[in-house]
Amino acid sequence: MSLQQRIGDRERKYVLEVLEGQFRKSDSAASTRLEQVFSETIGVRFAIGFVNGTATMHAALAAMGIGPGDDDEGLAERIRRFSNLG
Repeated sequence: MSLQQRIGDRERKYVLEVLEGQFRKSDSAASTRLEQVFSETIGVRFAIGFVNGTATMHAALAAMGIGPGDDDEGLAERIRRFSNLG
């Protein structure tokens, strides 16, 4: 199946909606819809989309309670455990 055959009107509509909208804003309609569909797909109440890997890592570190000044021997172990959750 060629790429042309796999991309239909619905896909074109969604791509144009993202390109013409505020798709880089975290509160855009496309971002909200993606988070909602993703959370439903994996069976959780909420999902949060991030704009880049740096923002994702900052949130992951904060979720683990790691912040400025944390540089203990347990840090690597906490990061390893967190990375194994996925």
